Amino acid sequence: KEKLNPLDRYLFLYFLTNTATDICGVYEIPLKTVAVETGIEKDMVEKIIKRFQRDKKIIYIDGWVWVVNFTKHQVSNPSVQQGINRFMLSFFYGTPRDFSFYV
Repeated sequence: KEKLNPLDRYLFLYFLTNTATDICGVYEIPLKTVAVETGIEKDMVEKIIKRFQRDKKIIYIDGWVWVVNFTKHQVSNPSVQQGINRFMLSFFYGTPRDFSFYV
C-alpha cells in the first residue's frame, strides 16, 4: 500500500477524530465542513478522498463518510458490538446508500 503524505495523514486523522465521528465510523458530514474545520481547500479534500476510496480507507457518498476499518479498532465487548450492529443495520437497510461496492 502507498504511504500517506502529511496532508493525507492529517485528513485521515480528522476523519477518525472529528466531532461527527460515531462508534461505527459511519457519519454524515458535508465536504464544506471538512474543508473549513481542516483548513484544506474543498477541491483538495475531494482529491484526497478519491485516493482514500481507491485505497479503500475511507468512502464518501452523498455527504456520508465510512471509515472502512474503524470498527476493527473498537474495544471488543458485547455492548459496543451491539451498538455497532444496531447502527449498521439501521443505516444500510434504512437508506438508499450502497457502500457494499467498496467492501
